[in-house]
Amino acid sequence: MKILKSTVFMLLLLAMMFVVQEQQRLIVPVSLQNYNLTLKKLQTLGIDSKEIARSIDLASQQSGISQSFLIALMYTESTGNPKAVSSLNYNGLMQIPWPVYYADANMLIGAHIFNEKMRIANRNVEKAILLYKGYPIGSERGLQQVRKVLKLYDKLSEVSV
Repeated sequence: MKILKSTVFMLLLLAMMFVVQEQQRLIVPVSLQNYNLTLKKLQTLGIDSKEIARSIDLASQQSGISQSFLIALMYTESTGNPKAVSSLNYNGLMQIPWPVYYADANMLIGAHIFNEKMRIANRNVEKAILLYKGYPIGSERGLQQVRKVLKLYDKLSEVSV
């Protein structure tokens, strides 16, 4: 049963990636104000990428997660490198378990994975970050990562246009 669920999940992700890659026009339009703010937040981290800013705004709109939080999570995962590959073979901006380097798809999948971790953690953000990053609940290294994400989130939340 677990293999069937994993297979169905993977097929749904692949279908979503195809739609995003092939029909960008269908994506919810991003407001210019949000886009400019997201770009400015990225620039404070040394990332000057309109593509990544657009991808973050898209993922934020579709997942309900704030741009600042997505940027903080993404930055602690890949430092904004869309082609990043971890030693455990996680890939792209959000370090997802599949080799998806297209920014829109990678951000969307990462955001949806984080929302699933929030559900599993009963809406506890700290536990959800630990689960997303693959640390056991209560591990010191994991808690350091949680603090890093939340500190960066606070810093980015102060940025304005």
